[in-house]
Amino acid sequence: MNFFTNFGVHDKILLLGEGNFSFSCCLVKLLKEKCGITEFSNIYTTCFQNELSSLAVNNVNFLKSEGAEVFLGIDATRLEDEANLKFIKFNKIIFNFPHVGGKMKIHLNRSLLCNFFVSCSNILAVDGEVLVALCAGQGGTQFEGINRRWDDTWQIVEQAAHGAFILSFVDYFPHVMFKDYHPIGYRGREQKFSITSSVMHVFKKVILPLSYVDSDYINKVSNYHALESDSNLAVSYAYKLAINKNPLENHKSAQYFLSNKLHEFVSSHLLNILNISNLPYHTEYNSMKAPCMYRETLHSLRSTLIDVIPTFNGCFIVEGLVFEKFGSDFSDLGVHCQAVIVGSNQYSLIKDFIEFIEKVFSFDGSLSLKQCDNEWFILIQSSMMPCRKVICSDIALNSIIIDIDYLCSFLLKVSLKELWDEKTVFEDTSFRLFLPSLYPLEFSFDISFASKNNLDEDVFFNVLHHAPDNLIESVEFLSVYQHPNILDKSYCYRLKYKSINKPLCRKLAIHIHRYVVGKLLESILHVKLH
Repeated sequence: MNFFTNFGVHDKILLLGEGNFSFSCCLVKLLKEKCGITEFSNIYTTCFQNELSSLAVNNVNFLKSEGAEVFLGIDATRLEDEANLKFIKFNKIIFNFPHVGGKMKIHLNRSLLCNFFVSCSNILAVDGEVLVALCAGQGGTQFEGINRRWDDTWQIVEQAAHGAFILSFVDYFPHVMFKDYHPIGYRGREQKFSITSSVMHVFKKVILPLSYVDSDYINKVSNYHALESDSNLAVSYAYKLAINKNPLENHKSAQYFLSNKLHEFVSSHLLNILNISNLPYHTEYNSMKAPCMYRETLHSLRSTLIDVIPTFNGCFIVEGLVFEKFGSDFSDLGVHCQAVIVGSNQYSLIKDFIEFIEKVFSFDGSLSLKQCDNEWFILIQSSMMPCRKVICSDIALNSIIIDIDYLCSFLLKVSLKELWDEKTVFEDTSFRLFLPSLYPLEFSFDISFASKNNLDEDVFFNVLHHAPDNLIESVEFLSVYQHPNILDKSYCYRLKYKSINKPLCRKLAIHIHRYVVGKLLESILHVKLH
């Protein structure tokens, strides 16, 4: 992606904090050369000060001669108050190297960014983008690889979250494209500064996480919900949401791509591809499996496709969703994409499959296979991923179970939640995943509550898995205490929050911790928060 050559002819572009306007001039020349744009009345370029240097005056004259709009005295943190700008919806907003001036004012620079993002969100078009360029090390993302303390950075991802923005793209600022760009203002002086190794951050505005839960949501969590595909089957709210965004039916998902490659592989081995659309989600009740209701009777959701595959002769493959009972693991949604290959020589088939995956993903011989008891281990250099083997005695055929989610996660080095997100896009030409949000932040808070009864952890975890937006990343038990003269027991857990597709700052995370997660626990478990 080259942000600066991806401009449309009709895009409205706002540049803020331009100082001497040298960047604006470079941008106009670049758009002429690279994008074939000759009309620049949609470019609005501004600076904070009202007095201009001689260089700035010359640059302003050039910009006006090209048709660009130029405004002085524009505060980037109060854009909604600017009469010339507040009614325009911009497709691109660019703020290069913002700073308040002076030394050791990192908190003021964070505040500048925070207020800017809140303000510009009011004038950004739908699907618009905001670019902020910062000097090396200032942003605080892992992209830079600079060993700098988080509290010694401008924390741009968190400041952007205040305006409902997520980081969608990051790269080094292409200063070689703007050779006549001379940024000034180092520590508040008319002094140039180096932008070598500086970083550009591109943000998109999205919907904020749910910051409250009402009685309707609590009722959704407390009840089973019938599926559109089978009105006789009712599942918990979280499972229904997961079923509705089945990655195997999403043409842009990595699981869909790998599923197609599995079909190619199976076809090449003269196996039949079993296309059964009505394999039941439910099976007989087992307390170790995820519960559901079928025709108003308690059943369990299938934990493997083996539970529901009918008896067929020969070799075949079948794919679908399988379910795990909600527990202490919050790394996924409790639902996985699975493939089962039935009726073939397991070791030979898995070995051939690994070689096939090597070719598809161009691993150049770095994948290998190791068998240990009833498990295979797929190794890639120093990493290892188990791929379980199941001997299915009920149909008297050997079966290989492939967890498509885990395999994609292993090959692409992303989390299961990221794989399942509907805005995650897999590009099958480059084998790259494009994630909706880069370098999301994590926040940990403790929650303590009193319960009149012994806490049922299964129910506790089930409630947390139903918290909106899948923000809970992990849950750690800390302590339980009971005063000798009080019947209530006090429990304490540590919850870690992280959003892979929505903005999350510390302030919002604290609010969600107390007024969303806390309220769910109080309402459903009837506990009292401390």
